[in-house]
Amino acid sequence: MKVKIMRLAKLHFIFLTCLMAIAFVSCSQTNPRVTEDFNYNWKFNFGDAPEAFKSDFDDSKWQTLNLPHAWSIEEGYQN
Repeated sequence: MKVKIMRLAKLHFIFLTCLMAIAFVSCSQTNPRVTEDFNYNWKFNFGDAPEAFKSDFDDSKWQTLNLPHAWSIEEGYQN
């Protein structure tokens, strides 16, 4: 009787171990993190533009640049 119980306990242990391994593998394959690259097509204007928040603001004369960018390399920078 004890042998039968031990054999059944071993089978349960092996089954649960395999089930947990499959669950861990399937969870590790999903990638919930989404990455966005927002380093392109920024607009730069050296100066103040108090109306820039408006959706119909004309920024066509502003310089288009990509990040990273240091505004100190633009013309007109004074130390």
